[in-house]
Amino acid sequence: MNTKEKLINKITHIDDESILEEIMEIVELELEMIGDEIQLTNEQKSFIDQGLKDIESGNILTNDETKKMTKEWLKKR
Repeated sequence: MNTKEKLINKITHIDDESILEEIMEIVELELEMIGDEIQLTNEQKSFIDQGLKDIESGNILTNDETKKMTKEWLKKR
């Protein structure tokens, strides 16, 4: 049984309408995106390039460091 068949089998056993609606939204979103090309602005491309350079140079934060900085920033607001 492939993944699609397993998923269909599991979905048939779900009775919670809200969960089924969420699954439907995910599927519809995926179908809308098929074949869509994302067009980035030059500014967006520049930000991505800068981010990749930061990663290569080790200029990154861990998830925990980011959470801590965010909490501190929110306290100051």
